[in-house]
Amino acid sequence: MDKIPECPVCKSLTLKFAFTPAIQPEFSRSYYLCSDCDLLVSNLDFEGVLGKRASFGYYESLDTENIAAKFERVMALSPERSDNWTRVRRILQTVSDVRTSFGLVLGNKALDIGSGTGVFAARLLKEDPQWSIDCIEPDARACKHISEAVGVKAICGILEDCKDLGKYDLICMNRVLEHLPKPDRTIEFLDANLAIGGLIYIEVPDIVCYDKFGPSASEFGVEHLTIWSPRSLGILLKNSGFIDLVSGRFLEPSGKISAVVFAARVKDLRVMTR
Repeated sequence: MDKIPECPVCKSLTLKFAFTPAIQPEFSRSYYLCSDCDLLVSNLDFEGVLGKRASFGYYESLDTENIAAKFERVMALSPERSDNWTRVRRILQTVSDVRTSFGLVLGNKALDIGSGTGVFAARLLKEDPQWSIDCIEPDARACKHISEAVGVKAICGILEDCKDLGKYDLICMNRVLEHLPKPDRTIEFLDANLAIGGLIYIEVPDIVCYDKFGPSASEFGVEHLTIWSPRSLGILLKNSGFIDLVSGRFLEPSGKISAVVFAARVKDLRVMTR
């Protein structure tokens, strides 16, 4: 009998079987639905099958030339074909709107977690050079590429290894949270490194991808431990003292469906609106 996982958001143990993915069947796992949070949770034996670092191992089989080639390919995409370009413009527009609507005094210092080849940092700086950005990426070769190609600080490691980073006005996690077994601890890390009045941006695969693509969708790969919705992201953030200011689901140029949330600390908003 399959093990029923615990919901990492509300800690419920009464999740219901949803489906077994049709991809990577060599890794035995199923997804279970937490109806309270609108969250799919994999019952994969994460520690036994993948280990601490494996969820970031996208580039371990690639050499530096391949990383650079992927970077150049994504950066060369036109706006109407690029998820990355769409993401950056979404963020810049929302930051501008939030500054106006909520009176948050946001600076221009950003942190990108799980930076991959560095395309997000590169596009952000091209779109608005007033920003500065640091990157966290566990793959050493990807970090070297980011430093050289993008010209920004690339911190090699996972969140647990990153200490005393300072404070950031904007912290972004683009399709990273679904890889992490303890999302509540991840939000604690974001909180510890967020400046007063700062924003966090989280983008993840949306739960509705099952309805659109079925159990063989790439979103249900073995490294995706959770599949989110705007609602489940909002609950996770509320539990940690944040409030979602803007959230929703988006059909990206690639055809992927993203659940997205921009959030700020509740206590920061209270201070700003006094």
